[in-house]
Amino acid sequence: MPISALPHHMRKNGSMAVGDKTDWDNWLQAYVPKGWFAWGPNADEGKDWLLIFIVPVKFGRCEKFPFFRPTGWMRIPMLPFKINNRWPRFPKILIGYGVTRWMGERDREVLFVNSLFEKWTGSLAFWGRNSKFAVTDMKTGPQCPDFKETLDEYGPSPIQYWSKKGFYISTRGHFTFWYQWGKQEPDHERCVYKRKIFIRFGARYDSLDDYHTCPSAFIGGSFN
Repeated sequence: MPISALPHHMRKNGSMAVGDKTDWDNWLQAYVPKGWFAWGPNADEGKDWLLIFIVPVKFGRCEKFPFFRPTGWMRIPMLPFKINNRWPRFPKILIGYGVTRWMGERDREVLFVNSLFEKWTGSLAFWGRNSKFAVTDMKTGPQCPDFKETLDEYGPSPIQYWSKKGFYISTRGHFTFWYQWGKQEPDHERCVYKRKIFIRFGARYDSLDDYHTCPSAFIGGSFN
């Protein structure tokens, strides 16, 4: 969980979000270092603890309710041993259904994988393997599908805008499930459904910032 796994713009202030008006900048999480939960291909060599809990040990004044908020935390490891800081860039799907949105490194490419629409995939779902994957590059807009031998240079997005329902379990222990309804007009890369149920937990792959957040969890009516 080294801070070096994070992109440079997220390392400020010891990787804490306090005052930057971005993710985690709320009364509870603002002083939690994001580097404690960061792993990935850009991390320095070495090993560190995988956390299971963090416990507040210091409190300060807050202008909004509640009047005091945590300003210091203690880490509690999940495992009795350390694990490697460096993780592969792209997670691999063990089993999944309806996984159509795939991302290239730092989101330079965003693919709609046509041949996985309402289909099974993954190393455990041998009946869903493709000899070639039909894909549409959503960065350049709708066009005739291209074909790729593999998706090794892409990762499955935890945010699946274009499938009504589906799930996947990937390496590093990430599980995500979604169900959507209320279809609206598609708009390039954006969601085509108005309402959704979204559940995920495990190691969340952040394709844009090129790292994994672990542990991580969310349940709600948005893709978070």
